[in-house]
Amino acid sequence: MFECFDSRYDLRGRLITQTALHIGAGGSLAVVGSDNPVVRDVNGLPYIPGSSFKGSLRSLMEAIARALSPGDKQEPWACDPLNDPCVSPTDVEGLSDDKISQLVKRGTHEGGQACTICRLFGSPWLASKVKVADLYLTEGVHWKGRVEVRDGVAIDRDTETVSGGRKYDFEVVPRETAFNLHLRVDNARDEELGLLFLGLREFTNGGAWVGGNTSRGLGLVRIAWDEFETIVGRTGLLAYLQNGAGAQHRGDEITAFISNKIQAFFATLREGGKAHVEETAQPGDD
Repeated sequence: MFECFDSRYDLRGRLITQTALHIGAGGSLAVVGSDNPVVRDVNGLPYIPGSSFKGSLRSLMEAIARALSPGDKQEPWACDPLNDPCVSPTDVEGLSDDKISQLVKRGTHEGGQACTICRLFGSPWLASKVKVADLYLTEGVHWKGRVEVRDGVAIDRDTETVSGGRKYDFEVVPRETAFNLHLRVDNARDEELGLLFLGLREFTNGGAWVGGNTSRGLGLVRIAWDEFETIVGRTGLLAYLQNGAGAQHRGDEITAFISNKIQAFFATLREGGKAHVEETAQPGDD
């Protein structure tokens, strides 16, 4: 994945449900059970797959990036991965691995082809810079030891009435349940981090959703950051290898770092997405 280590950012916090949350595990095999239970770990406790959170974050960031792109020209921030990918199978057909790397990894800012979202979250040709661990319950915090069961009915879209008396139920995790969140970003540039933090800020502000049945009001969540570890450059890597930990930041330092990177993204946006902004100060630097 890496040609050279440049940086690593580890963010840890809690994802707290503001409304009930449903991430389904499919039909239940139990004789008596919900039609659609929540996904559970080996201990029978609900959890949030890292892929579910990461998918929600990527979708939100794609929407933000496209909204910021002028309508009269193609911008490098976010492609349409299904209908108009930044790198398609025909683009890489017959190319060697080295040629594919040149085409994809450099990205549009360096004359390549991969959009910023794909460079952050990955594509068929490119590993993701963003990793999200599965989110397990925070021990002893905001867990009532049970799930709720909600009822639903199938609606006939023409008559807007119950269709054939079809009733079902599904499980939800109650509101004010906390899950541990661990997000890692490797070798990301300033403007990439800024775009990532724009998406994450929607979660910290309590304005983002995760899971299913969101149109029914489920899945509204917020993030509370607890700590932030940075390993930047050769000096930071040496310190990490010697001490087993990078530079630790908390509280206002996290807020300042996120703000700096967001401003770096907007600086690049004002320049048309073509210039690479200089490295901004790390949290705690004078």
